Amino acid sequence: MISISGVFAVTFSVVFAYVADVTTVENRSRAYGLVSATFAASLVISPALGAYLISKHNDTVIVALATAIAILDVFFILVAVPESLPEKVRPSSWGAPISWEQADPFAALRKVGMDQTILLQCVTVLLSYLPEAGQYSCIF
Repeated sequence: MISISGVFAVTFSVVFAYVADVTTVENRSRAYGLVSATFAASLVISPALGAYLISKHNDTVIVALATAIAILDVFFILVAVPESLPEKVRPSSWGAPISWEQADPFAALRKVGMDQTILLQCVTVLLSYLPEAGQYSCIF
Protein backbone atom coordinates (compact mmCIF):
# COMPACT_ATOMS: atom_id res chain seq x y z
CA MET A 1 0.00 0.00 0.00
CA ILE A 2 2.87 2.38 0.76
CA SER A 3 4.33 1.76 -2.72
CA ILE A 4 0.99 2.46 -4.37
CA SER A 5 0.61 5.57 -2.23
CA GLY A 6 4.11 6.67 -3.20
CA VAL A 7 3.20 6.66 -6.88
CA PHE A 8 0.51 9.24 -6.19
CA ALA A 9 2.24 11.08 -3.34
CA VAL A 10 2.91 14.38 -5.02
CA THR A 11 0.84 16.30 -2.54
CA PHE A 12 3.46 18.86 -1.53
CA SER A 13 4.37 19.79 -5.09
CA VAL A 14 0.76 20.22 -6.16
CA VAL A 15 -0.25 22.16 -3.04
CA PHE A 16 2.80 24.44 -3.18
CA ALA A 17 2.21 25.11 -6.88
CA TYR A 18 -1.42 25.95 -6.12
CA VAL A 19 -0.36 28.28 -3.29
CA ALA A 20 2.07 30.00 -5.63
CA ASP A 21 -0.75 30.51 -8.15
CA VAL A 22 -3.29 31.95 -5.72
CA THR A 23 -1.16 34.08 -3.37
CA THR A 24 0.76 37.28 -3.78
CA VAL A 25 4.53 37.23 -3.43
CA GLU A 26 4.26 39.00 -0.07
CA ASN A 27 1.91 36.37 1.38
CA ARG A 28 3.50 33.29 -0.19
CA SER A 29 5.94 32.46 2.64
CA ARG A 30 3.14 32.66 5.21
CA ALA A 31 0.92 30.45 3.06
CA TYR A 32 3.71 27.89 2.63
CA GLY A 33 4.15 27.89 6.41
CA LEU A 34 0.44 27.30 6.97
CA VAL A 35 0.42 24.45 4.46
CA SER A 36 3.46 22.86 6.11
CA ALA A 37 1.87 23.25 9.55
CA THR A 38 -1.31 21.60 8.30
CA PHE A 39 0.64 18.64 6.95
CA ALA A 40 2.54 18.37 10.25
CA ALA A 41 -0.72 18.50 12.20
CA SER A 42 -2.15 15.69 10.11
CA LEU A 43 1.02 13.67 10.71
CA VAL A 44 0.44 14.00 14.46
CA ILE A 45 -3.36 13.76 14.57
CA SER A 46 -3.98 10.84 12.20
CA PRO A 47 -1.95 8.18 14.10
CA ALA A 48 -3.43 9.34 17.41
CA LEU A 49 -6.96 9.27 16.00
CA GLY A 50 -6.28 5.90 14.39
CA ALA A 51 -5.00 4.46 17.67
CA TYR A 52 -8.06 5.75 19.51
CA LEU A 53 -10.50 4.42 16.92
CA ILE A 54 -8.79 1.02 16.72
CA SER A 55 -9.29 0.66 20.50
CA LYS A 56 -13.05 1.23 20.03
CA HIS A 57 -13.69 -0.50 16.68
CA ASN A 58 -12.29 -3.27 14.51
CA ASP A 59 -9.93 -2.94 11.52
CA THR A 60 -12.76 -3.03 8.98
CA VAL A 61 -14.36 0.10 10.41
CA ILE A 62 -11.02 1.95 10.39
CA VAL A 63 -10.24 0.99 6.78
CA ALA A 64 -13.77 1.93 5.69
CA LEU A 65 -13.51 5.30 7.46
CA ALA A 66 -10.09 6.04 5.92
CA THR A 67 -11.43 5.11 2.47
CA ALA A 68 -14.50 7.31 2.94
CA ILE A 69 -12.31 10.25 4.01
CA ALA A 70 -10.06 9.78 0.96
CA ILE A 71 -13.09 9.70 -1.37
CA LEU A 72 -14.55 12.76 0.37
CA ASP A 73 -11.22 14.53 -0.10
CA VAL A 74 -11.21 13.88 -3.85
CA PHE A 75 -14.84 15.01 -4.09
CA PHE A 76 -14.04 18.17 -2.10
CA ILE A 77 -11.14 18.99 -4.44
CA LEU A 78 -13.30 18.48 -7.53
CA VAL A 79 -16.20 20.56 -6.18
CA ALA A 80 -14.76 23.24 -3.91
CA VAL A 81 -11.21 24.00 -5.11
CA PRO A 82 -11.22 26.35 -8.11
CA GLU A 83 -8.76 26.16 -10.99
CA SER A 84 -5.77 28.33 -10.16
CA LEU A 85 -4.43 28.84 -13.67
CA PRO A 86 -6.01 31.92 -15.24
CA GLU A 87 -7.91 31.36 -18.47
CA LYS A 88 -5.54 33.56 -20.50
CA VAL A 89 -2.44 31.48 -19.68
CA ARG A 90 -3.93 28.02 -20.05
CA PRO A 91 -2.55 26.02 -22.97
CA SER A 92 -4.70 26.17 -26.08
CA SER A 93 -4.49 22.40 -26.33
CA TRP A 94 -5.91 21.87 -22.80
CA GLY A 95 -7.74 18.69 -23.74
CA ALA A 96 -5.12 17.43 -26.21
CA PRO A 97 -3.22 14.23 -25.42
CA ILE A 98 0.22 14.60 -23.84
CA SER A 99 3.19 13.38 -25.85
CA TRP A 100 5.84 11.06 -24.39
CA GLU A 101 8.38 13.89 -24.63
CA GLN A 102 6.23 16.07 -22.36
CA ALA A 103 5.73 13.26 -19.85
CA ASP A 104 9.41 12.25 -19.64
CA PRO A 105 10.48 12.89 -16.02
CA PHE A 106 14.16 12.38 -16.90
CA ALA A 107 14.05 15.31 -19.34
CA ALA A 108 12.98 17.56 -16.47
CA LEU A 109 15.74 16.16 -14.27
CA ARG A 110 18.32 16.89 -16.98
CA LYS A 111 17.12 20.51 -17.11
CA VAL A 112 17.48 20.84 -13.33
CA GLY A 113 21.22 20.31 -13.52
CA MET A 114 21.66 23.17 -15.97
CA ASP A 115 20.75 25.92 -13.47
CA GLN A 116 22.83 26.06 -10.28
CA THR A 117 20.13 27.81 -8.23
CA ILE A 118 17.41 25.34 -9.17
CA LEU A 119 19.78 22.45 -8.55
CA LEU A 120 20.51 23.75 -5.02
CA GLN A 121 16.79 24.16 -4.34
CA CYS A 122 16.09 20.64 -5.56
CA VAL A 123 18.81 19.18 -3.34
CA THR A 124 17.43 21.15 -0.39
CA VAL A 125 13.91 19.87 -1.00
CA LEU A 126 15.19 16.30 -1.43
CA LEU A 127 17.10 16.44 1.85
CA SER A 128 14.12 18.07 3.57
CA TYR A 129 11.49 15.55 2.43
CA LEU A 130 13.65 12.42 2.62
CA PRO A 131 13.29 12.03 6.40
CA GLU A 132 9.62 12.94 6.16
CA ALA A 133 9.03 10.11 3.70
CA GLY A 134 10.77 7.82 6.16
CA GLN A 135 8.44 9.00 8.89
CA TYR A 136 5.40 8.29 6.73
CA SER A 137 6.56 4.77 6.00
CA CYS A 138 7.53 3.97 9.62
CA ILE A 139 4.92 5.71 11.77
CA PHE A 140 1.84 4.33 10.09
